[in-house]
Amino acid sequence: MKKVLQFIWDTVRHNFWQKLVVFLFAFIIWSYILVDSNPVRRCEVNDITLAVMGTSELEAKHLIVTEGLLEEYSIDVDIEAEQNDHRFINSNNVTAHIDLSSINSDGEAVLSVNVETKYGIVKSVTPSEITVMAENIVERQVPVTYEYTGEPELGYHVFEPEFLNNTVTLKGAESVVRRVTEAKCMISIVGLKDTITKSWSTNLLNYSGNKVEYGSLIIGGAPSVSATVRVLPMREVEIAASLENTIIENIPEGYEVSEISVQPTSMQIAGDAELIESIEKLALEPISVKGLTGLQAINATVEELDGVSYLAPRTVTVVLEITEIELTKVFRGVPIEVRGNDDAVINQRIVDVTVTGPGSVVSQLEAKKLVIYADAANLSAGTYLVPLEIEKIEGIDMAKVRLSLSNADITIPAADEEI
Repeated sequence: MKKVLQFIWDTVRHNFWQKLVVFLFAFIIWSYILVDSNPVRRCEVNDITLAVMGTSELEAKHLIVTEGLLEEYSIDVDIEAEQNDHRFINSNNVTAHIDLSSINSDGEAVLSVNVETKYGIVKSVTPSEITVMAENIVERQVPVTYEYTGEPELGYHVFEPEFLNNTVTLKGAESVVRRVTEAKCMISIVGLKDTITKSWSTNLLNYSGNKVEYGSLIIGGAPSVSATVRVLPMREVEIAASLENTIIENIPEGYEVSEISVQPTSMQIAGDAELIESIEKLALEPISVKGLTGLQAINATVEELDGVSYLAPRTVTVVLEITEIELTKVFRGVPIEVRGNDDAVINQRIVDVTVTGPGSVVSQLEAKKLVIYADAANLSAGTYLVPLEIEKIEGIDMAKVRLSLSNADITIPAADEEI
């Protein structure tokens, strides 16, 4: 190895200056030839961004490209140009594009990649064609929905949003637009205590409630919606349900409402703070009990108040006890019968009877239907105070029947005694 190096050194050192002069002279001549002739040579420009043209013209045909257009295509171009121009050739002065305006129907389309360069001639393009899929553009209206997130300030109620428009119009690729069933906006109400009006963005959802990924296939993207979210102070107020403050109409004749109760017993209301604080109790609207008797559970409505919003339906359940009005009637001089002994002599032959009971029964009751008697069976000769009894009166609680006499004075004569 040492000998080889020594040989090279000896060769270079021998006539060194003559060799150097010859080399420089040859380099000068070669440079002159290159400059003077400026030969044509090839060069390659890589990673040229592909521009997409004709989008508006395609949209005017109610078409849109759904597949084949990547977010960024990388195009490689082979250019033949003079040697002196090579230093100017780069991705800034070489452009590549495809023209969508040549597509006239939905389906697959093959588009040529067009390249333009300021210097030289394009010899090859990679890729030279782009295959895309086009779809028809359709329009469709979908409902606007919402979901509140978070909680408002304690003691405040957030009402349903009032949208400026309850639907939005989507325009885009048919396969995407047809999948969208609602435009849902997520509205944060965290700590809210004042009414607000603003615009919210929407998410496009399918029938399963999942987001529809649409990219650029919905023209203009998901629309925003404007809405007013009303927020008011709230409190819970008792419902007043009593016989004194409830208007009950169409009570059947001869009947009265003896008991009343309501479920629920209170309701939440919202409104101006000063107004709702001034409300002590909530009254019921008039209740009709036409044709009803006995224990009844019916629907009733809490009264409507100006400036007050109920946070639940105003319908409540009222339980009523509708009973007959009791009448009291006195029957005077009702005869007393003696039973069980034909020889018995009664000293007091009549009695006054006081009957208390349902009006419909008492009002129809006649003295001749009252049977008062004393049982003298098994009594021997003598004088006795025999308890008076009364036969059962249909529809009357016998505990509420009173006699002016409790006992009858009865004499049983001896067998040989004449009456």
